[in-house]
Amino acid sequence: MDIARHLRSQKANSRLNPHTRGSIATPQLKTNKTNFPNDGFHSKSSQGASKRELGQTAVSSLVFILAISSNAFMAGVIWLIQVVHYPLLGEVDQDSIVRVSVKHQTLITRVVAPAMVLEALATGYLFLLIPRNALLPSIFAFLLLMLAVFVTAFKAVPLHSRIARGESHLIRELLRVNWVRTAAWTIKLPLTALAAHQTLA
Repeated sequence: MDIARHLRSQKANSRLNPHTRGSIATPQLKTNKTNFPNDGFHSKSSQGASKRELGQTAVSSLVFILAISSNAFMAGVIWLIQVVHYPLLGEVDQDSIVRVSVKHQTLITRVVAPAMVLEALATGYLFLLIPRNALLPSIFAFLLLMLAVFVTAFKAVPLHSRIARGESHLIRELLRVNWVRTAAWTIKLPLTALAAHQTLA
């Protein structure tokens, strides 16, 4: 009897002792973050940020489409001029070279000027806002465009003006100069496409 009473007493003491193995567990309160009143604000903020990101992506996609399409158009036109038009211009007789050359300048300007302006604006926009992972191809594409514009303004246009005054012997030099523009617009096209892929992927 004494032994049984002693065991019951030890068991009761161990229940009341906080340092023993059977100490009473302190209830833990679970907090649910979704119950805070500010969660609606955070949700709206995240939705607004997502919409802004989607809007920026849509704008970037549109600008890339304009840059690539105008670049492809100019590359096609410059190859046609280099391979077909300029060689035929060299076959024009001296009496007709002035009239044909002036007509060429007028008509070709109507074709290429809008595309060149559009390409310059799109490429400049991409060059300023492109992310770092696509910066290198964008820089080279921008430099190639500047090269093509420089050759057009300071080489091709003056040669065309002199040919329009009857100096038909300069057509060969025009062909050599135009290879620079042909190469620039051709190489720029895959670089612009690469920048678009690295930015939008």
